[in-house]
Amino acid sequence: MEKGSAKSREQNASQVEYSLIEAILKRSPLPESFFLKDALTVARQLVGKGLIVGTGKQSIVTEIVEVEAYLGVADPASHSHRGLSSRNWPMFEAGGTCYIYLSYGIHYCMNVSTGEKGVGEAVLFRAARPISGIEQIVERRKSAKNVYEWLNGPGKLTAGLGVGPSKNGQTFFETGFRLVDLSGLVPPVEVVTTARIGITKAAEKPWRFLARHSPYVSRAIPARKLPTQV
Repeated sequence: MEKGSAKSREQNASQVEYSLIEAILKRSPLPESFFLKDALTVARQLVGKGLIVGTGKQSIVTEIVEVEAYLGVADPASHSHRGLSSRNWPMFEAGGTCYIYLSYGIHYCMNVSTGEKGVGEAVLFRAARPISGIEQIVERRKSAKNVYEWLNGPGKLTAGLGVGPSKNGQTFFETGFRLVDLSGLVPPVEVVTTARIGITKAAEKPWRFLARHSPYVSRAIPARKLPTQV
């Protein structure tokens, strides 16, 4: 009796998970208007949104749990601080454009441009919670010790998703590469802010946005230092 009940619960859980993934995959991309705002606003609103890479059975579905905002010429930590270049040009495209760059010659980092064309602001994706496409992620992230380390960092995220230079300059409005609203499908997240990570200029700015208490972020905040909800 107990074995039958356990099997039934597993089947029900699998069905619920399948239904969730199917529902997410039916979601349309976030509209361009979502990204035509300043980077700080978009960054805060991106936490808790879904990121889909691939199509059909090859789709990888994740929930964004950590991002950082990088403003334009007024932000010395931003790649656009010194103006338009052959490297950062996607940052100056209209909001919703993907900007991929190689960090320290080791790993790729993925960003989305924000604001009107010519502004030069973007949001860096730092971490995500995996929802589907687990086998693909595991294959690409063999060095990860556990599920929480699969996508908990900019480089780990792009590696796990299989995202590289080919996405540079593309938009997030495509079927196999899109950001979606997860409202009504997953529990809402509380967003908190901290200083950005791994930079030396404007390091004091509280422009890192993350899901409160999420175990999937790149660097957790000690409970005693948790800031208030924003």
